[in-house]
Amino acid sequence: MKYPGLILLTVAISLVACKPRDVAPTAEEHAAILKDAPELFVPEAGERGPGLVGIGNIYLGQEKDAALAELAKICPKTMEYRAGDAGENAWFRGCVLRKSKDGILSVRVGFWPRIGDRVSTLDIKRDDITLEQARERFRALVPEVTGEYPHPGVIEMRAEKYQMLADIDEGVDGPTHVAVGYSKPFARTLESQ
Repeated sequence: MKYPGLILLTVAISLVACKPRDVAPTAEEHAAILKDAPELFVPEAGERGPGLVGIGNIYLGQEKDAALAELAKICPKTMEYRAGDAGENAWFRGCVLRKSKDGILSVRVGFWPRIGDRVSTLDIKRDDITLEQARERFRALVPEVTGEYPHPGVIEMRAEKYQMLADIDEGVDGPTHVAVGYSKPFARTLESQ
């Protein structure tokens, strides 16, 4: 190795220069990010929690039977996954679509027994949205974001009632996986209802 100091200096500069951003984008940056971005979230309406565009009328807080009926319209055949004790007995049902439908590659709906098996998470994989676009769409849905935790290839955001996790688990050119659900503190308040 001829120039180890140069390599170390380059790595150090890249670590400092690639630091995650601590502030929200400006209005101009926000508009540029969303210029060609598809809609991602369906806003909450009254007692109806938010949903995800493209997965019918499934929304957070929805009763199990109604959500499963909507899911059956999207998924000809569903798979079920149970989280067990570690996941507080949450269970998920969804499907991988054979062909992209409006950018959607897979759908999964999470149910939590602690809130009466109502919908507690919505999970989608899309090939037509980026991490940055997902972040800005969540900011539009939930303007009072209390925490944003970006990591390479992952964005985690929290607010009082909702949280979102978006990642590119198949690489930077792959689809974006977006999961939205209740925040743990808010979900705990729903247990008593």
